[in-house]
Amino acid sequence: METISSLGYGNAPAASAGWKYLDAAKDETGRVILSGTLTKSYLPKEKVGKPSAWATFYAILAETER
Repeated sequence: METISSLGYGNAPAASAGWKYLDAAKDETGRVILSGTLTKSYLPKEKVGKPSAWATFYAILAETER
């Protein structure tokens, strides 16, 4: 969603499904829960099922560019 927002399409009707998915991935404090990783993760401290600092960072960027 960060890329879509930065290109100026964050409010486009077609982007609404992406925003719903992003909102569903957040916990009660607004942090994004990591739902999966690549086979070899480059972020060893990020665990599936736990809040992800990087995913949360990019979600915040996407929302501010919206």
